[in-house]
Amino acid sequence: MNTNLNNKKFIVMDIENPNKDCNSICSIALLVVDGDNITREIYSLINPEDRFDNRNSHICKITPDMVTSSPTILDFYNEYINYFNGDYIIMGHNINYDLTVLAKALYSYNIELNELPFICTWELSEKYMTDLSSHKLRNILETLNYEYDAHNALSDSYAALYLYNYMDNKYNHTMINDFNDHIKTFKYRRKKKDIIRGEDIKEQN
Repeated sequence: MNTNLNNKKFIVMDIENPNKDCNSICSIALLVVDGDNITREIYSLINPEDRFDNRNSHICKITPDMVTSSPTILDFYNEYINYFNGDYIIMGHNINYDLTVLAKALYSYNIELNELPFICTWELSEKYMTDLSSHKLRNILETLNYEYDAHNALSDSYAALYLYNYMDNKYNHTMINDFNDHIKTFKYRRKKKDIIRGEDIKEQN
């Protein structure tokens, strides 16, 4: 498992979910970063095989008719599984949330997400940008005059990467020694309410 951020080999990830249950995904973005370069940009709408709440559709601007021909999260995961084998550090703003939703969504297909090293730009901003009253991504980037399309998974990923690079440049002398202390390991533990697809149908019959 890669646990050293100094080589800057990581995945910036963001997801959007279709409803308040936070256990399915309707879009996902990955930025593959190696050194100072983005080597791959991946974005996909996802068919969550789940309901859409009006509030979520309004926020992320994704509706059921837009995803009918899109891959499921299982399809997406199987195609890009090499990025989730622990060799890449997963990065994002409040990334533990995104990883938790991903783990729940995969578990519904009886797939367990590997343990993954991750680093959270929210946590980094709380430590290094202490003068801010809010550490939400949109609020931070407003102070940096960075414009982006909030709640678009790809745009959010680029925004999180921008914030990381900003902090890396501004606080380089302290962060180069401290960043490894911020790398954590994500491991999802199944909850009793988690249901594998098909089992819920059996239980209802």
